Amino acid sequence: AERQARPLRPGAERIPRRKVPGLLTLCGIPDAARAELERATHGANPMWSPVLTFGLYWADGTLRIGEIQRRVELEFGPTEIDLGEYFQFLERLGYVEWV
Repeated sequence: AERQARPLRPGAERIPRRKVPGLLTLCGIPDAARAELERATHGANPMWSPVLTFGLYWADGTLRIGEIQRRVELEFGPTEIDLGEYFQFLERLGYVEWV
């Protein structure tokens, strides 16, 4: 069966660009940020989640969040993870910037 992406979420027009190469582990983030990470990722670990890994990979400064979310969901199926929320979290840590 063909996978369908969900409707666009608020903030879907923003364009993120990753500022670091490769995979993020986020193992060294401050304890105060852990609860926010859990909320943003619905408990998914950035080291093992294809949604988070490929979402960040596609944050190349040319694609809107909505397109990145669509690609991830078409590839891996629907997810509760809101990549816009995740990218905002990463921006606060200095891993993502907005174009």
